[in-house]
Amino acid sequence: MNLDALEKSGQMMDEQVYWQLIQDSLRETDGQEEQEEYLVNRLKVMYPQDIIGFHLRTGSLMVRSYLSELWCAAYINNGGCSDDGFEFFRCWLISRGKEAFFSVLEKPDRLLEFTSEDQDEYEYEFEGFGYVCVYAFERKTGKSIFSHIEDRLRDASEGYAPINFNWEEDDPVSMKAICPALFAARMEAV
Repeated sequence: MNLDALEKSGQMMDEQVYWQLIQDSLRETDGQEEQEEYLVNRLKVMYPQDIIGFHLRTGSLMVRSYLSELWCAAYINNGGCSDDGFEFFRCWLISRGKEAFFSVLEKPDRLLEFTSEDQDEYEYEFEGFGYVCVYAFERKTGKSIFSHIEDRLRDASEGYAPINFNWEEDDPVSMKAICPALFAARMEAV
């Protein structure tokens, strides 16, 4: 493969293929570190355009999940949630697979079905998931993935629309209205 001739790509990975890779990683690993390494190893044997496609699909899901109600659920579940914390939470949610992602996206209170009060709040953040493509592409090509993504797609965060929050951290009633079951389990139990 001539890496010097590698063209920039802007094609997302097929959604079915993407979610199958996530499902395989969940089935074959135990814990975030193993899942991260599994995904890096699976991606690095693919064509560079496929690695970019995985990155772009993840970016699209990150934009899609940048929602006030989901942030509320993350805040309740994690006992607080900064900007970075919300990014890492969404990485975690995507890493849980298609069913978890779309179920919680549709109704954030369903997060309770995919979490446990016994776990540490950091179990629901997965920063490393956001870097699997960066590492896989570098191992495959020795180059940065960002210089091979079409310029218009390089920074997925530019696709984020501003959030109009419909809850406030200082107003528990507003959070309870969005995620009553999660609120009862995490905030009222304290």
